[in-house]
Amino acid sequence: MFTDLNITAELIGACALGFNIVAYRQNEMARYLIFSGFSMACLSLHFYLLEAFAAAIGCGLAALRNAVALKSRASWVVVVFVTLNISAMLIEYFVLKHGALLFLAYCSGFIFTVGSIVITQVEVMRRWFLVAEALGCLYAVIVGSVFGTIFNVVNMTNIIIKMRKH
Repeated sequence: MFTDLNITAELIGACALGFNIVAYRQNEMARYLIFSGFSMACLSLHFYLLEAFAAAIGCGLAALRNAVALKSRASWVVVVFVTLNISAMLIEYFVLKHGALLFLAYCSGFIFTVGSIVITQVEVMRRWFLVAEALGCLYAVIVGSVFGTIFNVVNMTNIIIKMRKH
């Protein structure tokens, strides 16, 4: 049964979906990063409210990473965000004792982190992000996130449609 908190989480998830639909339609990396950043911020809050902390942390870091990547694509950015993701993953697994499911969310986050900063061609980004979206979709299904699942399915569909056009 949905509680008020779950309904709020799903509404925020719907906002994330809207931003990300716009993001994947962009042909310029900077515009993609802006819309995707707003989407990730909404999705971070969505997963936090659902107590799916691996995804909440990963999406929060992704929003911050996108903002930084707009200004710098230096190798230090990749190192910092990969280190933050690995640190959060290890703390969550070993200290907080959350289950192995979190590895799906963090693996997806690693692909997005490296891809958002290192990849400069949108076509290449879309191929890698398709894999990351599939991992995120599996995680969302398992944690019971309705809009997280819809979010990933719509994103995968948008990526495939855009890839077929090129």
